[in-house]
Amino acid sequence: MADARKSLPQLRNEWASCVACDLGHRRISMEGHFVFGEGALRSIMLVGEGPAEAEEEVGRPFAGPSGVYLRKVLKILGMTEEVYMTHVVCCRACSPQLDADNNPRFRKDYKKGGPPIMQFRDEVPTPVQWQACLARLHEEIYIVDPIVIVGMGSTACTALLQRHFTISKERGIPGRISIPGAAHVPVFTEKRHEWVRKRAGALEQPTELNQVHYFFIPTLHPGAVLAKIADKHPDSNSQKFLGDMLQAKTIYNKYVSMALGIDLDEQKSISMEALYTQVNEEEP
Repeated sequence: MADARKSLPQLRNEWASCVACDLGHRRISMEGHFVFGEGALRSIMLVGEGPAEAEEEVGRPFAGPSGVYLRKVLKILGMTEEVYMTHVVCCRACSPQLDADNNPRFRKDYKKGGPPIMQFRDEVPTPVQWQACLARLHEEIYIVDPIVIVGMGSTACTALLQRHFTISKERGIPGRISIPGAAHVPVFTEKRHEWVRKRAGALEQPTELNQVHYFFIPTLHPGAVLAKIADKHPDSNSQKFLGDMLQAKTIYNKYVSMALGIDLDEQKSISMEALYTQVNEEEP
C-alpha cells in the first residue's frame, strides 16, 4: 500500500535489490543497473515498458536512441523541466543472442578489457515480470502525483490500465487510470447497504482501499516511432506520437493555468505543423 510519507529515494532503496522475478536475478548476475524513474513531481509522467541496453548501462530511463528522440521532442515542446520518466519494470528484459549453431554470441569488452561479454537482445517484459514490479510503479505514481500520465507502448498501457490494450485502436484516446491510495475509506455493506454490520456480537464498519485517479493518454513507444521515422505520411507513427505528446502538453498547461492561476509563457505554445517540422529537422 502507498505511504504518503515516503520519498522517491526511499522507494528506490526499497526496490533496488529486488529479485521478485527473473529480471532481478539476471540484473544482479550481469552487474546491470537498476533503472529507477527521474524528473519533476506534479508534472507529466511518461511511462515506458522497460530499460534496454543503454538504460541498463547508465542506470537512467530513456538513455538510448528512443530516449534521444523523446528528449528532442520534449525540448521543442518546452517540456524538459515538466516531465517525470519511468518504466513499468526497472530491470532489462532480454535473452542471449544465438548464432547459427544455437550457441550464445559474445563480443569483446572494449571498455574494461576483460573477458568476452555475452550479447543479449531486448525483449518485451512478460505479464509475470511487470506484475512483480507493479506495486513499485503504483507507489512511484502516488509519490510523483502527476497531472497527466502518458503510457508509451502497448505493454505500458496494459500494465497501467490493468486490462488488455490494443494500441492500434485506443492510441490517443484520453481516459483515466486508478491506483491504490494510502488510506482505507468506508463502504456500504453488500446485503443491507449500511455503513456498519454486526459480526460475532460486535459492530464492524467495512472499508476498502482508497483509489486515486489520474488523467491518462496512451500513445506509441518512441522506439516504434524511430523504427518508421522515414514515413512522412500524415497518418505516420511520428505524426500520431507528436499529436499525443502535444495533447498531453495542452492538458497540462490548461491545468496549470486554471487550477494554479499561473500564466504560462506564450513562447512554449507550438502548432502541430511546426512541431513536426522541427522534430524532423536534421541536427547541425
